[in-house]
Amino acid sequence: VGAAATAAALDRLTAGRPPVGIEPAHWAWFTRLAAAYPHDPAVLVALLLNHVRLAPGEALALPAGTVHAYLGGLAVEAMAASDNVLRGGLTAKPVDVARFVDIVDARLRPEPTRGTPDDDGGVSLPSPAPHFAWRVFDGPLATTTPAAVQIGLCTAGRVEIDDGERTLALGPGGAYYTCAASPPADIRGDGTLHLITPGGVRAESGADGRSRRT
Repeated sequence: VGAAATAAALDRLTAGRPPVGIEPAHWAWFTRLAAAYPHDPAVLVALLLNHVRLAPGEALALPAGTVHAYLGGLAVEAMAASDNVLRGGLTAKPVDVARFVDIVDARLRPEPTRGTPDDDGGVSLPSPAPHFAWRVFDGPLATTTPAAVQIGLCTAGRVEIDDGERTLALGPGGAYYTCAASPPADIRGDGTLHLITPGGVRAESGADGRSRRT
């Protein structure tokens, strides 16, 4: 039985209302998924998942083995290096159900959290991964990035990055990457910047006003 036929049967049985114990928003997404993937039985799993709605500024840490799918809205994702991403359905990409089932941990139930304000105007987002640190700066901002591998993404307003040799201007959707040999850079602007660096590396002002590793 296809997902669309199952959704239609459930809809008839419940007189168009969500089944008992399922939130209306969760049910609405299930019916949308069933329409988009009418022949994919994985749609039924959507009714078993934890439906999470993130508010602006909230974060969600997903440990390995967590089944998840992004349904809508704008989210920024950072992931440690991995070559074992497995898909169980709802995609045109390769699906490996057997291995997917082997690694799934159904006990996990991640909950949204908020970041902790820093002393230099940033907000540190919590993450159980030791591979990277994630900070968000919401303008007006003026800080100095560390001399380290880093990824920066502007999601609102405008941000300028100046390393003393050149100035890079970013608007919404603009991003940059620097290698470990890159010099520290000053960041200023009125936008929102997501800054991802290796774990244990922080921007901190030294006596000369430039940053140093900590």
